[in-house]
Amino acid sequence: MRTARPEDRPRIVQLLESGGLAADAVEPLEDLFGVIENEEGDIVGCVAIEGSGQDLLLRSLAVAPEARGQRYGARLVEAAVVEARGRGARRLVAVTDSAPEFFRARGFTALDPASLEPAIRRHPQLNGACPASAAIVARAIQE
Repeated sequence: MRTARPEDRPRIVQLLESGGLAADAVEPLEDLFGVIENEEGDIVGCVAIEGSGQDLLLRSLAVAPEARGQRYGARLVEAAVVEARGRGARRLVAVTDSAPEFFRARGFTALDPASLEPAIRRHPQLNGACPASAAIVARAIQE
């Protein structure tokens, strides 16, 4: 995974839209997003990490339809875990209505939103941007 660059913006937007995710919150691109490329150097996935403090939000995880099933999503999540650990987080939090099993298979468990830091609890993802039926899951960051 590498940090997104300005010229990656159109592809990130395309990936998010193809996955049915909101593509309107991609700024500041370089501060939020990482991308993963296939062997040919084409961007096939992206992920964003947002927040500061002990709880960080993993959001906008998307993999190109033609690249699914090749572990790009798993690699993006693991890279996000490493990044979160480097930022001193204790948990990486995700909100999902379409992939709870994907996250559970990667060590995420259900979470009571009341246990989150206030900044994450106030994030749009937990306040209407995602369906009320979406699962809130978290993974402890191990040292």
